[in-house]
Amino acid sequence: MNLINKFGSVGSRIKLWGLHGLALLLLCLPLPGLQQGGLAQETKTVVFAISPRLDLNARKEFAQAFFDSRDGVLQSSLVRGKSRILCIDGYTLRPVADFMGGGNALNRQRANQAESTKLINFLKSPGGAENDAALDIPGLAQALPGMRLEKAHVILVGNPMYLDSRKNGDNRGDEYFDMSAGFVPGHGLFRSPRDLSVYSVEGREKNLTSIAFSFVIPTSTKFLDSTHEQATKNTWSLYTSLQGGVLVGWWTSTKFAIEQAIRGDTKPLAQVVFDPSEEDIMLRKVADDIKAEKKVNRRERPTNQHVNRQCAITMLVLCTGSAADEVRRSPAIDVLKKRGAKIEMMLSLPATVEEFEEKLASTTQLWVWAGANPRCLPADFRDAIVKRNQAGLALYLLADNSPYVNGVREILAQLAPGSSIEGDYEGDQIITAAKNRDSAGFDKSHPIFMGIINLYEGNTVSSPSGGDLVTIARASNGLPLLALVKREPGKQSGPVLVSGGFTSLFQQFWNTAGTERFAQNVSVYLAGVEK
Repeated sequence: MNLINKFGSVGSRIKLWGLHGLALLLLCLPLPGLQQGGLAQETKTVVFAISPRLDLNARKEFAQAFFDSRDGVLQSSLVRGKSRILCIDGYTLRPVADFMGGGNALNRQRANQAESTKLINFLKSPGGAENDAALDIPGLAQALPGMRLEKAHVILVGNPMYLDSRKNGDNRGDEYFDMSAGFVPGHGLFRSPRDLSVYSVEGREKNLTSIAFSFVIPTSTKFLDSTHEQATKNTWSLYTSLQGGVLVGWWTSTKFAIEQAIRGDTKPLAQVVFDPSEEDIMLRKVADDIKAEKKVNRRERPTNQHVNRQCAITMLVLCTGSAADEVRRSPAIDVLKKRGAKIEMMLSLPATVEEFEEKLASTTQLWVWAGANPRCLPADFRDAIVKRNQAGLALYLLADNSPYVNGVREILAQLAPGSSIEGDYEGDQIITAAKNRDSAGFDKSHPIFMGIINLYEGNTVSSPSGGDLVTIARASNGLPLLALVKREPGKQSGPVLVSGGFTSLFQQFWNTAGTERFAQNVSVYLAGVEK
């Protein structure tokens, strides 16, 4: 007795069984529709990147269309033996199922039956809430060259708005790049350095050559308005074209996307031209008039061009002996130079405070490395630093375990009355994103920790506390490790970051988790943080 006789019509069983029953029935029924068509000669592989967070209706729609057309895609007379359907998790990029055409019919049937079971199990996942069918589109674009696909058509099934901040579970997320709430990336994000933007195509100009893309968008997806949807479409059209690919489809039906892949369509969905004058790294909120592209409510970060143009860093080294040698050899200095920053080492104070003030006038950031001598920074030099900060000079105050807090402690107390930095904790641990504001770890929502999963806290550390300090990272003992001085609204004073673990930037610890990226992020944040 077959399944139809035993359980009744397909329609009634879908209602009873839901998605699982649908997929099982489809596997056992003759497959109608596109069986005789096969892939166009221009297309050899169809890749489905499927969000694991599809709602139930979207999973049903995908399963129906996929199993209706699966064998038709694989049984191509033009590319027999080479056609392939690859299904991957569009969020984690892990493989789900791999269907092959050609070869012995019985062996192929058995193999594809096993792959079908894998896909069914994937589609039985709990799914997500409305508008949460997230896809890691930039991650997929980076992974595709390693798959060695030839003349592929990639069908992305899920929400086309990049929702990176939803990746809280694995600490991969950065809410800054989230395209929901009406935001889309400005063109500067595409040409920015890869370590500053998930949308960067730097060095990837040929990554997507001969690959066509189309989206299948769940009906539960909620754009801010039609303008936001059009801007999102333009975003991925430009993103793929800058890497040699082409966006050809924007569907709400999986069936239509598959038919397009079978035809081998390569006509661009939209012609979007890169604007070289838009160099800011920003997400902009689209206005009602898509042609005007008004840059309102924008989330902006300093670009590498900002650093190249205006980042002059003076390293004021108040420590002496072996500690000063370690500062001088810090790999952070070479990294910042490669990023375009001009670095000046000040291993001793000038003879007069007037000379010191002249040097401060020509720098945009002052990194002060604390000393062990209580008299390492005379009061008049300290006053000059505070005065210059009030005029906009960015400060990075670097201390370590006591007594390597001198100089920095006095500057901090003057900038934030009631604050201090003390301690002698032997850290030497790796910290990750904090579970809550009082636990060890860093605030992953802060731009200083953009792209950082793990961070070395330093060999020995002190702790900044008191006054108007905002803690953005806590050491493994739960005490503050990194803090910002709270800035008064309307004031022109520069940002002030204070660290209790400067040994993290020493050569011997440099390759420990997150250090290089952290040093870059600090310089970029201080160069262009919103005032």
